[in-house]
Order: sequence, then C-alpha cells, then structure tokens
Amino acid sequence: MLPFVLNRGGTQEQVVDLDSFPAPDLTLAALALPSEYGSTLKDYGDDLSHVLTRIKAREALPTNFYVPDLWHLRPFLATGDAHEMWSACSLGAQIAREFYRSAWPLRGATEGVLHSDPKEL
Repeated sequence: MLPFVLNRGGTQEQVVDLDSFPAPDLTLAALALPSEYGSTLKDYGDDLSHVLTRIKAREALPTNFYVPDLWHLRPFLATGDAHEMWSACSLGAQIAREFYRSAWPLRGATEGVLHSDPKEL
C-alpha cells in the first residue's frame, strides 16, 4: 500500500492508496477541446499515466514531469469531462509536489509547471 493524500488541506482531503488508484482517462475531454489544447491535455494524460505506473512499480521517475495549466478550459467541457480534467490536474500537481524537488513555472502558449529532479521511491 502506498498512502497518498488527495486535496491536501482542502475540504475534500482524503487518503487513497496510489497502488490501486486508476489513472484518469482524459481522452474524451481532449477531443472536446481545440486541437492545441486537446493535444496538450492528451499528452499530459499519457505522462500522468506513465508517472503513476512508475510510482506503482517503485521504479525511477522520469527526469521531468510537466503539469499544464489548463484550469481556464474547464467551462468549455461537459461536466463529467471538466471534473475528470480537474481531478487529473490536481492529482498531477500533488504528485509533482510530493515526488519532485524542483518546480519551474513556464509561460507561453501553454502555461504550466515543469517539475524536475525526482525523489527516490
């Protein structure tokens, strides 16, 4: 069991077992967005799934993990897709804070935070 606190400090804080926690599926949400944002969300979903798989296997994490800032797209998605995207972005940000040492804000067409220097599992 690998306990992990979701929504740390929030009103919906809860402890989950990352070993049995499913990776969010962002496929439908990515298809509903304009291509530049949809491809960013799809890539992020793939990266998040990869990082979760590595954590579950207790393997070394990728050197970098990019968490895009896509919160502003939530109103453009159906309720279920918006919730899935919000959950995935929150999960990725929390995983990054817990398992990576460095964070570099990025600005430009797609803003977000590049996390690097993973901690050992």
